[in-house]
Amino acid sequence: MREKHNFTAHLSAIKNKILLLYQGLREVTGPSWGLNKNIDYLVEKVILHGAAAWDLTSQYDNRLLSSIQRMILLSISGAYNTIPTAALQVIEGLVSLHIKAKHEATLVRVS
Repeated sequence: MREKHNFTAHLSAIKNKILLLYQGLREVTGPSWGLNKNIDYLVEKVILHGAAAWDLTSQYDNRLLSSIQRMILLSISGAYNTIPTAALQVIEGLVSLHIKAKHEATLVRVS
């Protein structure tokens, strides 16, 4: 594998794409509308595509995954920015993305 291709670079590129999508959706819906919970599922699939091939042990990658998921969770819930990400995940009934990434990697290795 080439040096330039790693999970952190992939996550950074995905975060930029999702940020643009998020800003566009916020312009259309306005600050008072919440996003549909299905948006998180879509974003999750985009981010975790190929996650089984990457090294998922980096704390930086875990924080990057949490920050990406946090943007979407704030829009879905309509909560204030001061609420912790873990609380948002519990309220919305969603699992952290780094846990899902490790789970998907395990499923691919087992099958």
